[in-house]
Amino acid sequence: MSNLTMSLQSAIIVAPNGARKTQKDHPALPVTRGEIIQDVIACRSAGAVMVHLHARNEKGLHSLDVADNLPLYN
Repeated sequence: MSNLTMSLQSAIIVAPNGARKTQKDHPALPVTRGEIIQDVIACRSAGAVMVHLHARNEKGLHSLDVADNLPLYN
């Protein structure tokens, strides 16, 4: 692959939700498992190749708990 070809390649990486914002900040922020999955699928359909997301607990707050994160990867 030539240097020119390599310089023209790009990848779309998305972050559909953050760790701090809630639906009070933006009603369309995906926080439930279903909302996050739906958003990731839409991003993939638009060309995204990688996603960075934050799992949420039952209150819609950022969670590092394995029980809240695993359902997003299965």
